[in-house]
Parts: sequence; C-alpha cells; structure tokens
Amino acid sequence: MKGSYDVHVHSTHSGGSSSPAEIVSMAIRLGVQNICLSDFGAIDPSQVDSLLEECKGFSLNVFSRADISPKNKQELAQKLKYFRRKVDLVTVDCSTEKICHFASTNKFVDILTLSPTTKTPVFTELVARNCAKNRIALEITLTPFIRYYGKIRAKLLRVWGKILSVALQNEVMFVIGTGAFNKYELRGPHEMQLLAKLVGLPQDLAKQSLTETPFNLMERRTLERNGKIIMPGVRIIDEERE
Repeated sequence: MKGSYDVHVHSTHSGGSSSPAEIVSMAIRLGVQNICLSDFGAIDPSQVDSLLEECKGFSLNVFSRADISPKNKQELAQKLKYFRRKVDLVTVDCSTEKICHFASTNKFVDILTLSPTTKTPVFTELVARNCAKNRIALEITLTPFIRYYGKIRAKLLRVWGKILSVALQNEVMFVIGTGAFNKYELRGPHEMQLLAKLVGLPQDLAKQSLTETPFNLMERRTLERNGKIIMPGVRIIDEERE
C-alpha cells in the first residue's frame, strides 16, 4: 500500500463518466500507486467486492471509500455505524458547523471534506483540535482548482488560505484527492503536490499528504478489521514462532 495515493476518485458508479477500469488505467499511466474509489455513498457497500473485481489485474491498489453528506447529526451517526466496517475509508462532507464538529469527535471518521464555497466558517479552532486529537485528516480536493481560473480560483484560494491557517496551527493531518469525475481530471503525484502547494500547503506536508498520511489511515483501519487494535494506542503484535 506504499507509494502515492489519490484518495478521491468517482467512477460511473457515483456520477462519474469513466469506468473503474478506465480510471485505474489512467492512474497507472500517471504514476499513481493507490486510489480510492469514492462510489460507496452512492451504491450499496455490499457491491464493494464486485466493483473492486473490475479493477483486478492492474498494477495498482484500489480501495473503497464512502462519502457521507448528512442533513443532521442523527443521520450522520446512523450512516457512520452502517458504513464503517464495510469500506476502507469513511469521509464526511461538512456542510454545517454542527455536522463538522460532531464528525471531528467520531472514531468512525477518517477524513473531513469542506466545500470551498461554504459561506460560514465550519472548520473552527475546536474542530481542528478535535481532528488532531482523533487522527482525522482534512482533505484538499483539487478538482475546483483544476477546473477554475481567474477570479473564481482566486476566491477559492482565499477561502482555503483561511482554512489552512487554522488547520496548520493545530497540526491537523492532510490528505489530497483530485475529486476526479473522469479519467481526464486525474493528475500524477508531482502535479498533485504542486497544486496542493498552490492552495497553500507546505511542500513537505504536501508530499506527506500524498503518501504517508493515507497509508497510515489505511493501515489503522486494516488492523482494526483484523482485530489487531483492541483500544486506541494499543495494538496486538504477532510474535514469530520457531
């Protein structure tokens, strides 16, 4: 699972215009080693195995991700319980401050996503501290910065400058995803890192957000599913036997 990650890609199963196989083929050409198909908020997670089967035979690791866009805390709690052990990563779209705060305290959440057009500051100091404490990453989604130029991009950069300032001061983890809805919106690791720097993420953190952080998130959930983590900070180590 080591190497670069694109943690946010949509195929035809969730509104995209490229099939999983087309996505994987393009990602390999661009030099990406791992991708997360963000299809499982749109389709039932019982289809995880069949979808991933479409991606077999390629020299790239494909993971499942559920994007949750709840209307309220009650709906979020219900969906988190449903999705957690069915997919590799669980992401919450923080449309309101209440949802953002609740998600930042929940052990089932891996990643928070923020709309760059949010009119109210949902990513507060308290949310940032919670994310750092609970090892929840903040995603920088690159698609808006790929699609837009001029005044629109400048406005997005100002909004994200404020978000990053809060996140960096509180040592929040980051991950980077294209948010691609077709194979042409995918980017290679070097370009993703440069775009993240454009948004304001320091170079060392941009590289870490493409490699080490998503790897650690995946490893934690894999260990949990295999019963290797019995409580926060306590991990079972297999002893070699002669």
